[in-house]
Amino acid sequence: MGDTEFRMTAEAGDAETYGTYEEAYGAMTAAAKQDIATQGEENARGSGALHPYGYSIEIFRDGEDATENWKHNYPNKPLALD
Repeated sequence: MGDTEFRMTAEAGDAETYGTYEEAYGAMTAAAKQDIATQGEENARGSGALHPYGYSIEIFRDGEDATENWKHNYPNKPLALD
């Protein structure tokens, strides 16, 4: 297996890259919690057009998008918040 990147992406266009799923998921949940604290639950949850809270994780392996493969192979590791 080659290099794998986990990109936590905000729908506003910002993205941060992490070395593990756990790091990316932690950053995503922390960002959502911060939004809830500043905007309130309803506004924060409704801020995303594609995903609730507006954050998601994309997986790239050796520079290729592997997000769909991840969803299939790891259904218990969500890539967005519900």
